[in-house]
Amino acid sequence: MHPGVRLFFLFPSLAAAWSGDFSITPPAPTGMRPVVSLSDFGLVSDAEDPAPLAAHRNGRAWDAALAQCRASQAAMLKAPGPGLYRMPPGACIVFDGLEDFVFDGQGAEFVFSETDTRGAAFQIRGCHRIVLKNLAVDWDWRGQPLAWLARVAAIQSRPPVASGSWGDWELPATGKVDPARDRLKWLSANPVGDDGVPGAGREVFSVSPLRTEVLDSRRVRVFTRQAAAFSAGQLYCIRGFLYDRPAFLLDNNTHTSLQDVTIHSFPGAGFVLHGDQSHTGFLRCRIAIRPGSGRPISCTADGIHVAQSRGYLRIEDCVIGNLGDDCVNIHDNTAAGATRLDAYRLRVPVLSEWVFPVQAGDPVELRQPDFSPLGFASRVRAASYDPARKTQELALLDPLPRALPEGAIVFNRRYDSSRYILRGNTFFENRARGVLAQAGHGRIEQNLFLRNQHEALRVEATITPQWCEGHGVTDLSISQNTFDRCNPMGVSNGATIHVGTETPGGPSSYPIINDIRIVQNTFIQPRGPLVSQISASDLALTENRVIDADGIVRLDSR
Repeated sequence: MHPGVRLFFLFPSLAAAWSGDFSITPPAPTGMRPVVSLSDFGLVSDAEDPAPLAAHRNGRAWDAALAQCRASQAAMLKAPGPGLYRMPPGACIVFDGLEDFVFDGQGAEFVFSETDTRGAAFQIRGCHRIVLKNLAVDWDWRGQPLAWLARVAAIQSRPPVASGSWGDWELPATGKVDPARDRLKWLSANPVGDDGVPGAGREVFSVSPLRTEVLDSRRVRVFTRQAAAFSAGQLYCIRGFLYDRPAFLLDNNTHTSLQDVTIHSFPGAGFVLHGDQSHTGFLRCRIAIRPGSGRPISCTADGIHVAQSRGYLRIEDCVIGNLGDDCVNIHDNTAAGATRLDAYRLRVPVLSEWVFPVQAGDPVELRQPDFSPLGFASRVRAASYDPARKTQELALLDPLPRALPEGAIVFNRRYDSSRYILRGNTFFENRARGVLAQAGHGRIEQNLFLRNQHEALRVEATITPQWCEGHGVTDLSISQNTFDRCNPMGVSNGATIHVGTETPGGPSSYPIINDIRIVQNTFIQPRGPLVSQISASDLALTENRVIDADGIVRLDSR
């Protein structure tokens, strides 16, 4: 063994046992600490003052109220109650460094606009034992519609595919050509059924119109190099935004609870968890299209996206759907392609510092390109990110092996998003997967997965040019769920649940995914096999039942 080798049992806190349950600690009793009201600082609803300047007044009210909360160590901040409260363009509401604190929206709804800033609408950072409850969030579609439905009426594709290729797009009877919308990028076109639910077909990315030509009040001709990729007669959901702004960013908090929070729409993810975030609970939260709005999408990306955390996540009794991506995605990021610079330094390509954060003292482990252990781990002495090269350089405390394999993977073991409970939720009618589980020690139980366009549940670890996600999955229980007509897109041969790995060399032979238990679930009209499995070990299917299109029930452990 190389003298620099250190295995991760030398970091005992990283391998703590899990009993299968945990709690989110509520704020401690507040005693005589004050309660602050947003109305005292001038927050006004549309009903009170519909003038555009009211939004700027509301932004100042939030800033002043939160400053007062920090200065007075307030126990609670309250909104005035039900009503629609517009925020100024690009507004970011920041809860920073608060402890034993509650924000009660009391039924208020806050409407945001403008994507010039990538900041979340609500940023919660560095807080301890904090609750946000009883509020709703929405996007102002008047200036920046997030998505729209359109049907391809005709296609003309002339080789070579260039400016002479076009598709005629017809808006539904309730729609009309909107110059504000048609100036936007057509980032993706996802096939949907006549009911607007994502369905079978081929999704087209980077539509990127070269120009558009209005034919009449409901038809627009789109000139694009992608014209040949579309199907005449198909209805599509066109997204103009993907990952522009999340509604909520939770970063470096402990014991955070979100209760009865609704997101009607936003140009990005609903909730993003990042950094040293641990012990986070979602209770009776909802991400769904506003009833009666006629919109085709809620959030344009994931519903709940965990990208680096310290684990302990509870999602219970929530309704999450109508999304542009996965309902829930739980993972830690990795970095692939590490190269040795000298005995103590290595460099790894990383899209951004936010994607793969590393700081002095972090325990890192090296893996082979197939995820198998390389037999080396060390703590970081120093880290620096080069944004021009998009590389992270790490100086380590221990000497590296004399040579690293091409494509070597780096895990930052500071982060561990394992230990999560998803119970009693509905994940429905979204593009992509219901749940993407890429961390271990999970309990996914008593949920309804309804018409997710891809696999209802995907358990994996991946190394691809687009993303490197997952430290592996062990001890995952999938029980007493209902999977109803999922995966019309036919991904993974139409499987309802997919378990496996993806690397540049294909599925890994190393079992970084193991101990997966699929028990007592109901599969309604599955489109293919119940489970597809590649590169996993110790997977058990027991006491599951299948209901076919004729209503016939059978026990099946395929």
